[in-house]
Amino acid sequence: MFELTLTLPKDPISPGKARHALDGLDDGLPQDVAERSKLVVSELVTNAVIHAPRGADIRLEARLSMDELRVAVVQPGPMFEPVIGDPRPGQESGWGLHLVSNLADRWGVIGNEGVTVWCEFDLPASPPAEGRPENGRRSGGSQGSWSGFAA
Repeated sequence: MFELTLTLPKDPISPGKARHALDGLDDGLPQDVAERSKLVVSELVTNAVIHAPRGADIRLEARLSMDELRVAVVQPGPMFEPVIGDPRPGQESGWGLHLVSNLADRWGVIGNEGVTVWCEFDLPASPPAEGRPENGRRSGGSQGSWSGFAA
């Protein structure tokens, strides 16, 4: 098992630092899961850098188990209801949650002393567990739950 907690500043370089923090997982993940998870982490940290209050710290949490990779980005600020639209051709921003929704197996948003945007990536040896929400089967990206890294 691998666990990571990384505190990042509200700074434009933080998405790259967060993405590279997952480099140590490359040997333990199938290539597609490694690539998808790094892109999603980069998008979530970018959103946090844009939307977190000035001077705020952003926390990246990751946990790799035998059946999944769980990732969360935690930031101070008010809860929000995610809105995912289809970006228009040529649109330069607004792709973040659209990408998260299409690349993660499950994801959601929780308000708990700030905002936690979490996502999960199934490892190929483990099909999605029965009863777990699948991509596209969420109410605004908030169905499902995030219990941190409790076993």
